[in-house]
Amino acid sequence: MSNRSPRAIWVGALVLVFGCYCSIGSTTAYAQNDCISPDIAHTLGEEQILHEVVTARVADQTVFVLTQSDPVLHRFDLESGSYMAWGAKGEGPGEVQNPQGLAVDEDAVYLLDTQPGANRILAYMHDGTPQEERRVEASGVAARLEQAGNGLLVRVSPFQESQQTVLRVSGDAETVIDEIEEEQPTVRIDGGEVMRSMSVAVPFRPETTWTVTHDGHRAVWTPGSGTIIIETLEGTLERRLPLAEQEPIPITDEDQAAWAHRRFPEGEVLFGRENPYREIRPRALEEVPFPETFAPVLEMKGDPAGGIWVLRAHKHDGQRWTYEDASRERAAMHCFPADGELVDAGETFFVVVHTPPGDVETVTLHRKK
Repeated sequence: MSNRSPRAIWVGALVLVFGCYCSIGSTTAYAQNDCISPDIAHTLGEEQILHEVVTARVADQTVFVLTQSDPVLHRFDLESGSYMAWGAKGEGPGEVQNPQGLAVDEDAVYLLDTQPGANRILAYMHDGTPQEERRVEASGVAARLEQAGNGLLVRVSPFQESQQTVLRVSGDAETVIDEIEEEQPTVRIDGGEVMRSMSVAVPFRPETTWTVTHDGHRAVWTPGSGTIIIETLEGTLERRLPLAEQEPIPITDEDQAAWAHRRFPEGEVLFGRENPYREIRPRALEEVPFPETFAPVLEMKGDPAGGIWVLRAHKHDGQRWTYEDASRERAAMHCFPADGELVDAGETFFVVVHTPPGDVETVTLHRKK
């Protein structure tokens, strides 16, 4: 799809093949029900068991997977078929307590270990050799790590959910590059006899979303905007990327039920209790005020080709992503399996994490068209 001919006949051919209405320029529109399902090229986790997968990253022909279980870092070489793992869980020197973020560059693999008041970034060579460890000084809970240029971006949320701070970590320097404060509508759900009540954020609503582009800039979308802002890490505007036109995608009863099962898994064991959410799940479906439609942007991922992948809907039958690019070279919507979550877009593959309740967790690599 990346080689688009200027001839109108090719545009028409793309429409026929991919079942998507596409027009040239900023007026590109997407069909709601038609999309590409990229073929699976590799499946990881069938031979080497992956448990409690957090996320994964692809670098050329190597895939790194982060898990909550011990060992926490897994390296798969797609060309040789080799596998290795490292990173012990624990409180000792070099051990990891709560891995929550993963970033990769040509020199190292970076792991974010989240502990209130003691967030850390651990660096390893690609073969698992420990490099350096540094503490994130900003207070709060760190929950995201992204590679950006010659540094890293870390998202830290104070203990108030309505706030988040984006930090740039480079060498010994730690700089605040953005502070986001938005109202987060929540609903308090009674947990019944099994567990205490829970505060649940209303899903699928518009909220400020950001990602990192292939050239180390930051892409930011704010609610109500029809464009994605591309800016340097210093905050200088580089360009504006208009979002393709699209009719709002309705949230159905099936979508709400699928969200409830992701948010409150049936196979979960909590504090020694099996299926602790069995009472809170149906109550959440009754009491959470779901929006009528999905927000225009739910999540974003940078692509090595220069554009931005935008999560447009998280339907009961899977995620739906569109590719936003000034040239509109890839104007077809992409769909991924119902139990999958797109976590990375590399040069050759999409990386999707599958965590079906009570079943084998896998990471699949889908070949990009």
